[in-house]
Amino acid sequence: MVRAQLNSKNSATLIKTVNGVPVGYATGIKLDGESELYRIAVLPEFRGQGLAKELLARFLEKCGGEVFLEVRSKNEAAIGLYKSLGFEEIGRRKDYYGDDDAVVYKFTL
Repeated sequence: MVRAQLNSKNSATLIKTVNGVPVGYATGIKLDGESELYRIAVLPEFRGQGLAKELLARFLEKCGGEVFLEVRSKNEAAIGLYKSLGFEEIGRRKDYYGDDDAVVYKFTL
């Protein structure tokens, strides 16, 4: 599944390296004027250095237009990151994760 995502012509995947070693990534899909961020992650030992913000900013530049994502409502760190770059909450999916709601965000370039 990951290989298919990376090889897709609509893939929007970025990898952050430090000294040639992958330490984080952002991946999603880019369609005509609309994109969706599926996942963004940074290894625990590299968190707190602004790498996720850098990855997300590059993802937004690469995709342009409207970018959508969803996140657990309890994930305060991720929500803070998304809001800091201009994402706006547009909806919620009650109990989407079973034990938590999903918050849907949208960014418009």
